[in-house]
Amino acid sequence: MLYSAFQKFYSALRQLEQFQKGNNFFDNVSSLDAFFAEYRNVTFIIQKVLSHTKYKNIYEELRDEYFVGDTISTWFVKKRNEVTKENPFQLEKSVDIMVFSKSGIFKDSRIFTVENDEEYQSVLDSIKTYLLSFCELEVHFSVEFIYREIGREEKLFDYISHGISNMWKFLLELGKRVTERSELVEQLNEIIAKHPFLIAPINIYFIDDYIYFSLRGEFQKGLTTRMFIPGWKRLPIERLGDALGIPDCMVPSDIEQYVKLFWRFVISHSICYSMQGTIMPSFWVVYQDDTIDYVMFDFTVRTTVYRNIYEIANRISDESDIKAILYVGETYRYRVKDKAMIAEILQVEYRKRPEKFDALNGLLFFYLDILGNDFYITLDDREIKNPANILNALRNMKKGIAGSMFYMIKDAFSQKRAAG
Repeated sequence: MLYSAFQKFYSALRQLEQFQKGNNFFDNVSSLDAFFAEYRNVTFIIQKVLSHTKYKNIYEELRDEYFVGDTISTWFVKKRNEVTKENPFQLEKSVDIMVFSKSGIFKDSRIFTVENDEEYQSVLDSIKTYLLSFCELEVHFSVEFIYREIGREEKLFDYISHGISNMWKFLLELGKRVTERSELVEQLNEIIAKHPFLIAPINIYFIDDYIYFSLRGEFQKGLTTRMFIPGWKRLPIERLGDALGIPDCMVPSDIEQYVKLFWRFVISHSICYSMQGTIMPSFWVVYQDDTIDYVMFDFTVRTTVYRNIYEIANRISDESDIKAILYVGETYRYRVKDKAMIAEILQVEYRKRPEKFDALNGLLFFYLDILGNDFYITLDDREIKNPANILNALRNMKKGIAGSMFYMIKDAFSQKRAAG
């Protein structure tokens, strides 16, 4: 009974997949027009199928709950009518350049419409002079494509993310209340539930990280992976012992709770590193209600790390209930003989440097919170292999932060404390 509606929703997602940052405006507008039409057809079909059944009142109840009074849902209806009856979607694109420099964070933005669009490579070529102005051998920068409807400030994909999430919740609840079972619906349900647009924020697909090598005049585009762990969204702290497998006896009972959390964080990730020989950079975002979000990613250029630090700092500013941030990531120390060796190291891709130059690998851990507590430890490969060394490092934590870009998180907490 609900197969056609689920199929239309899946078709809407498939149309949206065709929207790519490397596309021209004609292709992306076509993708959006098709998406809005398919999205709106979901409720049209349900209304028609259920109108003369015992489920009509259930549909109307859920429709009112999920869509009536929702500003974005009203906007979706309006856009569907416009793109099918009046004109193509009025799309605007801004290309935002963010440079992570030793002297701070710098932003530049360029706006395009269908009339003055440029290819991605020409945009990169046009900013070379801007990047050279930083006078750094390696310029770390991110490029974010931000799409809007012409004349509106809201980011288009913030609206679209809300819309598809809302529709999915509506369909799932309707599927529970309509008792007739369908194998086709169940198959589609499994496929849709795994769709990346319903797992991760859509905006992450429109960000690229780069290094510009000033001496060579070349760009290196980074590759990044973002991990989303089922069940780890706002995980209660009291469940961490079970989730991480860290028994209470490994953590001293006579220390503050926030220090105990750091101990669990360090021990668990040190064990993972010793077993795997590597670890993804990870943040724990701790909330006032003692729940935790896990941000875990991998990268090929350091720009990705800097951007994630920047995003975490923005979350502290934007979300009222974040009280602490914990971080773990690999570190590499090189036995540098002279300036010539530094130049030689910088000529090699970041991920290939440790092996080529026999770097000393290890882990960096830090803790920062809204009260101003901050401390860190570093462990090299040899220390991590011995649990006694890990415990000794925890007993002798260093005050402050390590790493050139982590000041962004510290500043975000400082500004929040100052604002009261």
